[in-house]
Amino acid sequence: MPNLEETILAARKEQAQGNWRQALGLYSKILNEEPQYLDLYLERSECLIRLDSYSLAFKDLTKIMNTTAQLSTPIRETEHIFEIRADALYCLGKNFFSREENWEMALSTYEESLRILNLLGEDPERIAKKARIHVKRGNIYHTKKEEREKAIIEFTKAIRITKRVKENEMSSSVRSFLEINLNTAYYSRAQCYEKSEEFELARINYLELGDLSGNFYSGKMFFFVGNFEEAEKHFQVCVDLPNNSTNTAKTEAALFLLKIKEAKGRSFD
Repeated sequence: MPNLEETILAARKEQAQGNWRQALGLYSKILNEEPQYLDLYLERSECLIRLDSYSLAFKDLTKIMNTTAQLSTPIRETEHIFEIRADALYCLGKNFFSREENWEMALSTYEESLRILNLLGEDPERIAKKARIHVKRGNIYHTKKEEREKAIIEFTKAIRITKRVKENEMSSSVRSFLEINLNTAYYSRAQCYEKSEEFELARINYLELGDLSGNFYSGKMFFFVGNFEEAEKHFQVCVDLPNNSTNTAKTEAALFLLKIKEAKGRSFD
């Protein structure tokens, strides 16, 4: 196919800009002539999912699974093929089994994706992918199966592996990817502890989210369990922080402080 690399770059550019239909047309044009490019089936499946063409996306992911079914042990020359299979499994877990609320199958495909990634050489992007999977598994255990101990284990694994990556080893895009996973893991682990009424552990995890978010979530937690003294401390920290572009939490914290003041006033009536 003439200008193959240019066409792939053009497709990925359209995809990055959210032009799903244009990207889909370009990927399909390539794959009609060069069906051996497995990674493009994965990328085309994302476009199809964004366009609500789930059955066609499932066919692309099935193509990857069938083509890579005989893989055994990765070597340097085949690592990228294993990674494509791991990514396809993640996509099946997220966009199909979770969507169908088949939580056991979702957990199973995430686990197999993790198993494959663990066979490969470790780099920041693969670590970010593994952390993302642990967060997904944790959320299933936490919100769908109400197995908080298992959820905490998954969130803890996400936090630990993310912290292994050194700052100078990652690109800005991977750093953003890792930060999202890390913050989600801390927040979700805090939620588990809060529901278990382990409020001090919840507070420790909330505070990992930064001064504003951490104190705001901690304040809300203590407010709704009636511990106004601790709630007031956290909301006051929010209000006293320097102004920045994120001021919604500060505004809400100020409103909570008023509610606490009113509640205290009523208690003396």
